Amino acid sequence: MRTVFLNAGPLVHFDHEQTSYENSIDTSGKAIIIEDGVITSIKESDEVVDEYSLHRDDVDAATADLAVHDLAGQSVVPGLIDGHTHLLWAGDRSREVSWRQAGKSYTEIAAMGGGIRSTVEATRLAGGDEL
Repeated sequence: MRTVFLNAGPLVHFDHEQTSYENSIDTSGKAIIIEDGVITSIKESDEVVDEYSLHRDDVDAATADLAVHDLAGQSVVPGLIDGHTHLLWAGDRSREVSWRQAGKSYTEIAAMGGGIRSTVEATRLAGGDEL
C-alpha cells in the first residue's frame, strides 16, 4: 500500500547533519510518499500529482493500492524518539520565548546565555534543597 500526503505546510526533517534549527525546516508545498510504512520520498506536490496522474477529485481518496490525503498546509514534524521529562532542574528559560518571537536563532540565544546549557549549568550548581 502506498500513501501520498499532498500540500504539506512547513516540514521539519533531520535527513542530514544540521547546522542550525532553521536548516531543519523545509518550505511548504511538499508531498510525502510512504510505502509499506516507510517514507520513500519527499517531493514537490505538483510533481507528485503529475507523476501519479492525480486530479483534484482524487485528494482524500483511496484505492486498493493508493491512499491520497491533502494536508492543506498543515505542518509536519517528526514524532518524539526519546520522549522524556526532567523531574528536577534549576534555572528558568522563559525569557527565551520573547527572544524566539523576536527572530533570534537558537545559536544567538545560546550566545546570550540561554539554551539548554543554561539550565544544565544551573542544575549542576543547585543544592539538594533547592532542587
